[in-house]
Amino acid sequence: MRQGLAASLAVGTVTWRPYFLALLAEACGKVRQPEEGLPVLAEACLWAGEIDRAEGVGLRLRRHSEQLDHKLGVAWADTCDALVRWKRGDPRSAVALMRQAAAGLESIPMIPYSARLRRQMAGRLIDLDMQEEAFHELNRVHEMNCHMGAELELQKTRQMYRELEPPRPAPRCPRACRGRSIPHTDIGRSSRP
Repeated sequence: MRQGLAASLAVGTVTWRPYFLALLAEACGKVRQPEEGLPVLAEACLWAGEIDRAEGVGLRLRRHSEQLDHKLGVAWADTCDALVRWKRGDPRSAVALMRQAAAGLESIPMIPYSARLRRQMAGRLIDLDMQEEAFHELNRVHEMNCHMGAELELQKTRQMYRELEPPRPAPRCPRACRGRSIPHTDIGRSSRP
């Protein structure tokens, strides 16, 4: 189910994403893996625009993760909190939470997800007219995606360089590092927005 979801995103299909995420969350519950289902359910709620429900799921995820000292669960809860703040129109506090969540994901390491979150953070920095900070964040994201060989994410990152004021060219990926030094390359290639 996860591979089908990743494949549909790779070709740009997002219409059914909340539905499939909800099915995946339900399946996790049925096979007694609710810890895997909560982040998926939070994402489905965010995609469906159910911000209050996403916030509730994020709080539940945080509570359970902190009780178990589950670092990945806490990082997902931080990510959910950040996205809820952004969706509610508070990009300044969302940026601070995104930075914290990305650092948490990197410490595990969940590099593809951290890179995607940092790209979102760069977008919020652009919205806040914090161009230099956004530029430095995009450079970091670009380097991470180069190492993973995450072409779709690289395309999205390169587009964001053009959104800067003034627009700037994206750096080139060194051939020597493409897909070599950061794990989870397959996950990076099948990206989500």
